[in-house]
Amino acid sequence: MKTFAQLKRDLMIGKSLVMTFNSLQGKSQTIDDRIGKPRKIIATQTNGITLAPFDEPNAKKGSFLELPCVSLTEYDDDEIKIYKFGERELTPDELAIIKNEPSNRKENKKLCEIDALTDGSRTFWMDKAYYSEHNANWRWDWSSGLRYDIHEGKMFDKKIKGDLDLVYKIID
Repeated sequence: MKTFAQLKRDLMIGKSLVMTFNSLQGKSQTIDDRIGKPRKIIATQTNGITLAPFDEPNAKKGSFLELPCVSLTEYDDDEIKIYKFGERELTPDELAIIKNEPSNRKENKKLCEIDALTDGSRTFWMDKAYYSEHNANWRWDWSSGLRYDIHEGKMFDKKIKGDLDLVYKIID
């Protein structure tokens, strides 16, 4: 297994990559058309590379391939594997924060009933301030690599590998 730093050094302008796997295969004709076709690196930056279209190797513009954090990327020999972020159970502290949000408290039950009949903004802003005070902005959006999945009651975590998303092979 090579390091993430080595991967970034190896992805130089002029090298070619071939996508050998994409989790969206079979669901998108655009993706299916790209599988197995060499694409040249035409630009690099700290968080990814730009690949020329396979039918225009000398193009000035292309598509951007973001390299996520180290924990979601594997690099071995000439193969790059990129994983989706994973989902985990809430920690006891995270669970306590959610259970104690203002809109879940007994003393705010009447206010919640009024909000249900109006625009709902009073309890929303109370909850928003509460999560901000507890450094838990993951309840609303990505924060420190975390985001709460309200539908599943779990935490998306960018430090945990989920399903395999992309595989590229460096061909030269």
